[in-house]
Amino acid sequence: MTNDLSPFDQVESLMQEALKKDDVSIILSQINRMLQARELVGKVLAKTLYLFHQNWNSFSASKSDEFDDVLNSINLDPDNVKRYLRVWRFYEQLPEGIQDRPIRDLIPITNALHQGYSISEDNWEKLERASNLSEIQRTVTVDIKNKERRKGTLQINLDNKTGSYYGWKDGERHDAGFLDVNSTDPVVQEIIEKTLRSTGARRK
Repeated sequence: MTNDLSPFDQVESLMQEALKKDDVSIILSQINRMLQARELVGKVLAKTLYLFHQNWNSFSASKSDEFDDVLNSINLDPDNVKRYLRVWRFYEQLPEGIQDRPIRDLIPITNALHQGYSISEDNWEKLERASNLSEIQRTVTVDIKNKERRKGTLQINLDNKTGSYYGWKDGERHDAGFLDVNSTDPVVQEIIEKTLRSTGARRK
């Protein structure tokens, strides 16, 4: 395939080559390469976002802009960014068999780890044996999330009615003040949303 052709033209050129040689393996090999590249891109993006986030304060832009706002400028959904950051944060802790799975399979697993859930050896084996995303989600929901959170895990919450901002740790509630959830000022609401995103707090 000629390098100066566009990807679409390359596909047509490849098809002509396969037809000329009457060789379907040429097309199948290209499809397989594209599938592998698609899975790799997700993990590369996760690592890129994670390292970018870790080093954000070293950039002069951090003095005037927020990390989330910079990513919004290229239309990256903030919730997806959080998922990808969690994937790479826990990636090295995942068994090799789990690391090899597509990134969409890693998201519910790393979300559970982020939320403080422990995963037993039996459940890791179930996750590795899972044949699709639905089985992984079922294992996370039924077998992992019905267990107690790890001791010492801090869960931060915001009471959506009163604005009470508090955390639970080791079975004790710790109040950290109030956020003005009823404010009509859009800037205040933006501040609250950024606070929730940055701390992983949940509305109750």
